[in-house]
Amino acid sequence: MAIEFDTSLPSIRIFQAYVQEKTHLEVQLTTGDRIQGRLLWQDPVYLCFSDDNNQQYFINRNGLVYLRPLAPAASES
Repeated sequence: MAIEFDTSLPSIRIFQAYVQEKTHLEVQLTTGDRIQGRLLWQDPVYLCFSDDNNQQYFINRNGLVYLRPLAPAASES
């Protein structure tokens, strides 16, 4: 059975804006770990997060304590 991805939810729309704007973020996991970087993509179960060293993490949504923006969107040259 497929999991619905409800784009009417505010969190889904905000996370997608973070992806599009390449917003620098901090996430805290239920393990207590904190990671800074940016959100690359999301699906109904996971977030793909890239830290400041370009290490990618697949984070189960249930493992998130918080996700917060640290700075305005990055500008690319």
